[in-house]
Amino acid sequence: MLGERTWNQNARRPELMEVPVSYTPNSPVPVRVLLFKSNLLDALHLRLAIDMSPLWCDVQVVEENLATVRSVHAAILAGTPPPEMILFDCDLRSAECLELLDAVKSSLVLGDVPLVVVGNHEKEESAPLARAHGATAFVRRPARTGDLANVGREIARIWSVHEERRAEALS
Repeated sequence: MLGERTWNQNARRPELMEVPVSYTPNSPVPVRVLLFKSNLLDALHLRLAIDMSPLWCDVQVVEENLATVRSVHAAILAGTPPPEMILFDCDLRSAECLELLDAVKSSLVLGDVPLVVVGNHEKEESAPLARAHGATAFVRRPARTGDLANVGREIARIWSVHEERRAEALS
């Protein structure tokens, strides 16, 4: 499995495992991730980041527009399994981006799914702005190849925290 191979490669490089992640990489099923990103090269970078993490994911890349949000909503209502995490790579200075974030968070079927905004790290207001629009967390967009492992590890950490909270709520 790809997830196991990546995990084993990372285990041999202690510098990549600085932040402990409690997620079990041997999960019998991958985490369903919906990635809103129209630029396929940027989407590839995020997929690589996730592949470098201990998180085993099935990533579906969709375009960033309101029609896509409506289509995903309708597909879930028709029986398609919903995503378990949403990654939204966008420029928070864009009114269109904020409108899309609001549409996802106001959706009856997507609103409770953890939403991680991946964005520009140069602006200090990015993380608070993302949270103000319903994001569970904000992750800096990888600027260099060397950032990919850290971004993937941060996404895995966010998933791990979400799963811990969900388990506590169910017990």
